[in-house]
Amino acid sequence: MSTKCQIGFYESPHQVLEMPSVVIYKHCDGYPEFMEERLLDFASNFSQQHSLRDYEYASAQCLIFLASEDSDGFHGYGICDNRLTLHFDIRYYYRIDEHALYTYKAFGERQFHELELVDRYPII
Repeated sequence: MSTKCQIGFYESPHQVLEMPSVVIYKHCDGYPEFMEERLLDFASNFSQQHSLRDYEYASAQCLIFLASEDSDGFHGYGICDNRLTLHFDIRYYYRIDEHALYTYKAFGERQFHELELVDRYPII
């Protein structure tokens, strides 16, 4: 069984959780032990040269970064067309803004209000 996740990019740290600017879907290996280190590595390196507020560029570069480390390449990734709802079978949701990476565990009907905050990591 695969651990599915979604990664939401936010233009501002004040943007409400339910309103991500861009959302990436990852079909497998979405558990925190695998994703947090990679997402922090990406966000820290990216923010050295660019602003994470540029969510379109940041999300595209993150997709390339994650797929380049994945043995399957781009297989298993997607850009979500309806960013206001979560995919029905995700287990984790990651929020990235210019200040931090947040990890949430998904429960129930996979609605934003049902996410439970698990961790928060500052982006340095």
